[in-house]
Amino acid sequence: MDVTEEQALEKMRREFTSNVSHELKTPLTTIYGTADMLANGMVKAENVADFGGNIRREADRLLTLINDIVSLSRLDEKDVPRQWEMVDLYSLADEIIGRLSTAAAEKQVSASLTGETVSVMGDRTILSEVIYNLCENAIKYNRPGGTVRIDLSIQNKKILLTVRDDGIGIPAEHHSRIFERFY
Repeated sequence: MDVTEEQALEKMRREFTSNVSHELKTPLTTIYGTADMLANGMVKAENVADFGGNIRREADRLLTLINDIVSLSRLDEKDVPRQWEMVDLYSLADEIIGRLSTAAAEKQVSASLTGETVSVMGDRTILSEVIYNLCENAIKYNRPGGTVRIDLSIQNKKILLTVRDDGIGIPAEHHSRIFERFY
């Protein structure tokens, strides 16, 4: 490995560590601050449920981040056997829309699925995580009244799964880096 590649990997590792630290500290700081206020009796009785809800939301956020890190770690393991099977992507996408229906309703976003019933040989868990993450982000970064549209088709003997939304999008200056690991 040449020095340039080694430096690039080291820079990526530092960025990842910095991002993970920040992402984990943010919900922990909120949880700690809210719990501290509750423990010191600084919260009116009628507001305790709201404060508890805040702790729960931030704990859920923290668990999601940790699960994402564990998933990335699992994907990196070369020796982990994959569960290859035929996966119906249309029904999987439909299932994911159902799992995200509460989040979509909270954001006032409607989700729809169109296209063909297509199957692919793959690891259902990994395919589910990919589709879920795309749809979850399409909902999370959308606008109230927005839409998320998932379409499945076969083009040139290849399966095409498209997730479109009315959200804020990814700024043009970041497009070249969207498939860069940990970016």
